[in-house]
Parts: sequence; structure tokens; C-alpha cells
Amino acid sequence: MEFTNHLRTFAIIFLLALSLYGCNQSDSTSKVSPQTVVPSNVITTGTQTPSKNSPDVNPTSEKNSAATNREILETGKRQEIAAALLSEFRENYNKLENAEGDKVEMLTASDRANGLKIFNLTDMLAQELERGKKNILSNINESPVFSGYSKTGVHFIAIVQPIGQPQEIYRQAIDAIRGENNETDLLLTLLQPPDSRMEIVYAMDLYAEGLLQPREQYHIEISEESGSIVQHPISDPLHYDAFVADTITQTYNREMDNEINTIKNKQWKFFLFKVILNHPQFTISIDGEQVSLTH
Repeated sequence: MEFTNHLRTFAIIFLLALSLYGCNQSDSTSKVSPQTVVPSNVITTGTQTPSKNSPDVNPTSEKNSAATNREILETGKRQEIAAALLSEFRENYNKLENAEGDKVEMLTASDRANGLKIFNLTDMLAQELERGKKNILSNINESPVFSGYSKTGVHFIAIVQPIGQPQEIYRQAIDAIRGENNETDLLLTLLQPPDSRMEIVYAMDLYAEGLLQPREQYHIEISEESGSIVQHPISDPLHYDAFVADTITQTYNREMDNEINTIKNKQWKFFLFKVILNHPQFTISIDGEQVSLTH
């Protein structure tokens, strides 16, 4: 009888120990948080790279990461940024292929493909991006959203006034990318002013972000070359038309000043043009380089 009682006691202790071990194992994995690896905080469909100890990690994730590293012929921070851009491109492009994406996913994938052009990649990866980009462009050729990357890693995003049909097609995407639910309304107000005293202007809302070596602000020169005459932004936008300036800076609380050759890091800023453009071709000069803004 005494032996039986000892055996029962041992069994209970063993089961308790096993239960506690299991709880500890569960806690050790559930407390692991994904590590965000997003090079740009503008378009908010960035991807997350979980820790290798996370319970949500696919068993082949480390192999996929190693494969990605072999596709990008860079080291250090350049390799890290390029890998994040590639991950975001593939994530958004896969949604499009599975008919799960919308205009935001299209524009995000296209933007990330633009960014990857400044990095050294394998021929196979470059071909993959070229095919993907070609498929995307057929769906966004009227987009009022443009982007470009300088070789030094400065990322530009420009939102311009949607002309004609794209006004409503791109409304949600424009507002989502800008992070304001009235961006489209502002752009259309400037194009079709409710007050007859307002000048009609063509507006660009521009964003700049340094991915590799960020600075407090960037010295830039913007030009538009779709017509026979090269256009530059209005040099004194705050004084060009008081109603326009008040609409942008007061009614809609946007950034605009008379320093048309500077833009702060990670900030949006309005630039105005006198001629309405159906198919603009913007170029930004920075650090001696000409950066084309494209779809």
C-alpha cells in the first residue's frame, strides 16, 4: 500500500513538471515579437520579417532569406534596404497575381521595383522585376502617383492632380498614400476652384526620404519636360495667389513655402505650376543626378 502511495505521488509530481515545462516552452515562443523591416513609412503596405523563433515562421523562411541575399549583390545597409524593398515588391505583386490587390498594392509594387533599380542585382532578379513592372504598368498608366530613387538612396513620391477619369479611380489610393482622407479633394479644388478669384494651378505634393544616408533636408531642382518649354515650380507660391495659398496652408493645413529648392526629410511639401499637365514628365535634380519620376 505504501509503495502504491509513493508511486501515485511520483506520477503526480512528474505530470506537474511536464505541464510546467510545456507552459514555459509556450511562453518562450509566444513572447517573440516580429521585427519590422520597412525602409519606407510612406506607403503603408510594408512587410514584417518575424524572428526565427516566432511560431508563425514558415520552416523555409531562413532558406528564402538566404536566397534573397544571393539575389542582391550588395552588402551592409544597401543589402538590407534592397532586401526589404524586394520583400515588399513580392508581397504586393503576389496579391495582384491572386486578384487580392487594389491600386495601392499596384502602386506600392511599382514603387519598390523603381527603388530596386539603384542596387546591384542578379540578372534573374532584374528580369523578374522587369516582367512584374510591365504587367503592373498596364493598370496604372493614368496614375497621378509617381516615384523615383536617387543613386544615393533618396526616395521621392509625387502626387499630382488626377485629370478626368482617374479622379475617382485613384481617390482611395491617393488618400491612403498621403495619409490624409482629403488629399484628392484638395488637388481637385486647386484644379477646379470654387472661388472665381482663385487662379487655376497645377499642384504636386512631393515627399522625400533618405533610405541610406538621410539628411535633415535636401537641395533639389524640379523640372517638368512634357511640353516644348521646360517648366519649373512657381518661385513664390505663397504670394502668387492668396486664395490658393490659404486653401493649401490654412484650409487643408499642408506644407508650402517659397523655398522651392529644398525639401525636408520624411516630409510632404506642395509645389505649384502654371500650366495644367495631362501627362507630366517630372525630373528632380539632386546631388548632381537627374532622377526621373515615373509610374
